[in-house]
Amino acid sequence: MKVFFAIFAFIRGVIATKGRLIALTGMGIAGALIALAIGASNPTDPIRSASLFISGYGMTLMVPIISLVFATAALGNLVEDNSLVYLWMRPTNRSLVAGGATAAAWVVAVPLVVIPLVISAFLAGGGGRVALATTFAATLGIMAYCSLFVAIGLRFKRALLWGLVYVLIWEGTVARSATGASRLSVQTYINSAFSDFANVNLVHADIDGTVAVAVLIMLCAAGIGLTTWLLNRREVA
Repeated sequence: MKVFFAIFAFIRGVIATKGRLIALTGMGIAGALIALAIGASNPTDPIRSASLFISGYGMTLMVPIISLVFATAALGNLVEDNSLVYLWMRPTNRSLVAGGATAAAWVVAVPLVVIPLVISAFLAGGGGRVALATTFAATLGIMAYCSLFVAIGLRFKRALLWGLVYVLIWEGTVARSATGASRLSVQTYINSAFSDFANVNLVHADIDGTVAVAVLIMLCAAGIGLTTWLLNRREVA
């Protein structure tokens, strides 16, 4: 466990740069201001209005983009500057590297997303039920996205760009217009879990909540497993 925590602490320091933290905190502040405006407009159904905002802005933009920024940097930055080799100067189980990198991305991304979204849920008039559903679904979503994006950051150059293509084009456009494609969208499962726990019917959230949660957990495990496999295959010089 000492090796795991050493890797975790090292990578957390690598990805949690001041510039990233300030820029991405801005997304949360912008969301809270929009939510305040929604709440001040006295909507006829504040719970639904708050849920639509959390789903549309929080789960569709904040969760994937903030996860993408930190997760692709977790191992991707080390590959780019050729310092990945220092993570196994001594014989190290590659699963510890994969797990430590993914956990570091989780720990940095979760508070930057969940805290402002929970505040936004209250400001928009959603109350405790929407806030609780937001906490649960956003945390699961971040864990799933980070697990997958760490592997992408390790495997591909310009992983941030490819990740944005997936989030904005595939999930934002293609998956919303085709039922089959929506099953290949992480957002579908996040919004389904959120919709189920908030008890609000949302578009593109037609999967049973229990199934959605199970899929997100499986994606976490699959992402870490893929990163471990890529590390085992990688020649580090």
